[in-house]
Amino acid sequence: MNPHSIRVLEFDQIIDKLHDLCWSVPAKRFVIKPSGSFDQIEYSLDCLSEMIEIYQAENGPPNLIFSDIDLMLEKSAAEGVVLEPSELVKVSRFYDVVMGFTALNDKYENLKIQ
Repeated sequence: MNPHSIRVLEFDQIIDKLHDLCWSVPAKRFVIKPSGSFDQIEYSLDCLSEMIEIYQAENGPPNLIFSDIDLMLEKSAAEGVVLEPSELVKVSRFYDVVMGFTALNDKYENLKIQ
């Protein structure tokens, strides 16, 4: 998409509003760019359809509220470093989110965790 179209469509403002609606820090940092690829757009729409179905048929996705655990995981990778109990709780909550989506793997092909 050309810069003029992005500006006219106020794409940046839409992305800012989407980020405001996100529940997790990693989601708020997620970079969203317009795509000119028909295949990518079609895939994104398929993912959106599956998320809508999850809300309708499964009463919503697993809990999507979780902390940014990147730094904690980097910290824990160092030899001899032990995470604090509060950090372990955050990692555990993230694990619960992953396991919730893993349980949906077989039914929702486009959202499948690789």
